[in-house]
Amino acid sequence: MSSTWVPKLGDTVKVKEELMTITGRQGTDIVLRSVNSRFTTTMSIVAFIREVKQANPAEENSIVTGVDLLSPEELADLEKLVRQLAWITNPVDDPDAPTHVEQRVEAVAEAMGVSTRTVRRKLKRFRESGANGLVSGDITRRRGLRTDQRWTEIAREVVGEQARQTTNSRKNLMWEINLRFRQECGDEAKLPSQPTRYRRLNDISKGAATFGATKHRVSIADAPKTAHGQMDITRPGQLVVLDSHRIDILVVVPKTRLHEDMVTRVELAAAMDYCNRTIVGVVTSPNSNRVDVGNVIMQACSVMPAPEGIPEEAAWRYEGVPQQISVPAGEVWGMPYVGPEAILTDRGKPYVSEHVVSVCQELGISVYTAQPYKPTDKAVVERFFRTLNSGLISMLPGYVGSDPTLRGLDVDKEDLLTIYELDNMIRQWICTVYHHNKQSGLTFAGMPQRDMSPAEMYEASIACHGLPRLLVRPGDWIKFLPKVARTIQHYGVQWDNRLYDGPALDAYRHRQSTEPRVGRPDHFRFAYDVNDIRKIYFQDPETNEIHTLWWTQARGLDAPFSDAMMQLVRAIGAEDLPDRWMKERESLDAALEALGENRKLRSRVTSDGSRLPKVI
Repeated sequence: MSSTWVPKLGDTVKVKEELMTITGRQGTDIVLRSVNSRFTTTMSIVAFIREVKQANPAEENSIVTGVDLLSPEELADLEKLVRQLAWITNPVDDPDAPTHVEQRVEAVAEAMGVSTRTVRRKLKRFRESGANGLVSGDITRRRGLRTDQRWTEIAREVVGEQARQTTNSRKNLMWEINLRFRQECGDEAKLPSQPTRYRRLNDISKGAATFGATKHRVSIADAPKTAHGQMDITRPGQLVVLDSHRIDILVVVPKTRLHEDMVTRVELAAAMDYCNRTIVGVVTSPNSNRVDVGNVIMQACSVMPAPEGIPEEAAWRYEGVPQQISVPAGEVWGMPYVGPEAILTDRGKPYVSEHVVSVCQELGISVYTAQPYKPTDKAVVERFFRTLNSGLISMLPGYVGSDPTLRGLDVDKEDLLTIYELDNMIRQWICTVYHHNKQSGLTFAGMPQRDMSPAEMYEASIACHGLPRLLVRPGDWIKFLPKVARTIQHYGVQWDNRLYDGPALDAYRHRQSTEPRVGRPDHFRFAYDVNDIRKIYFQDPETNEIHTLWWTQARGLDAPFSDAMMQLVRAIGAEDLPDRWMKERESLDAALEALGENRKLRSRVTSDGSRLPKVI
């Protein structure tokens, strides 16, 4: 069957689902008249070619031709046959070829070892459909499924119901499918053979994790069933994705005078730029809360110094095109700065808290929430957590695995890291490894054939689209931190049974505050970071300059000390208080009892004068 057609006068064609007849031509324009009315129109030949279709078109066939399905050996045989049939049709290159077609057919039949009838049949197919007509029908025939379609539909229904149920075995699932098949189709319905049933069950459950982890199965079930959409993100900071993840590793809280070593797990909150996949903020804490989320956004909105031990080639220096942001001289960039215009978070309370949303609105940052139960909305940061787990966490002491069945024996007795050590190691890994590893899905618009690393993508994006959006007031990052109102005494500021002091308070000790609604006239506001309570921040009411006030007892703390760790230490110490109080009470009762005995003895001695010592 031919794949082309030639429109002629009088032919009926279809124009936008309306039947029309070709009545004439005017130069390159085509005159058409509606079949159902007297409406007549003129179309240019370009519009005619684009919009007009045959009234009764041939059936659509597959884009895969028979030639595409052949093996190299079969293709060589087909090419030889085509040359022979072409020689029969037009032997222009062979002056010795027989004159009559029948003679050439007989010559080809003798060379192939077949009858002349077979050659004529092949020649007819070749003239009608070309080389594809010579391919055997056994090759081009579509495979049909011989399994009873009623059994297949019931199997799909049962597999779909398993998405949110406890993982079951293939044997039990097969029993359920066969039972429903008998109930709906009757006992006379024939079941497929057992091997066929299990093959069809494997085909139906493929990609659904039917016999895997329930969490994975639910995630697949909640994913979109249609083609995944993709946001048009072209520049750094246009969208920053936030998410948190409980790390599969144990960390230790070092021993103090109040408690022994404590082992716990931590959560990692991370912010990733969607355009170039760079990590722009990281917080490691026992439990993520709204303050941690604000801290992550604060890191994305401010230039963060590189962690200790980062080589110069692994960090961004402030030179050249992507380094034109104003920063203190001589410092290196730990995490890239993107100046977020919008952030995408999940619907957890820490992410949609009033504190985070209000500060983002004040800074002009749009806040979007992911669709419920749609893990594909934040797939890029979820993939980062997986890369972090396989590339770093699984190699550290204390790794427990993602499943309790994978955990080793006595993992808590290994030489575990502290939270600060783990946080610093994660930052080093991000700066030295993750940002410089090429990713197959990360390509620049001008170089789609070349895979790029997040660092290369960041620099290329900055060079192409210019510098990211900067804060008008560099100190606005402090707005993401929680605030507390306290008085400024001669000894400094007391907060949570800790004293903070610094030269910046000298002008405001025992003075009235000018800040609005602080509770008392002598109260000033201070900002603090729950992940490092060794210091708090004070903004001078007159100059708006931000000063750092250090905890007076923080001299021995050379690493950040979080508020969660402080509360944990206090809780452990409070557990020992009843025992301490009981011991103190027993000691006091014993002392009072001894004192009472002494008083009785003294009264007996003084009542009997003979027992008094003689005075010489």
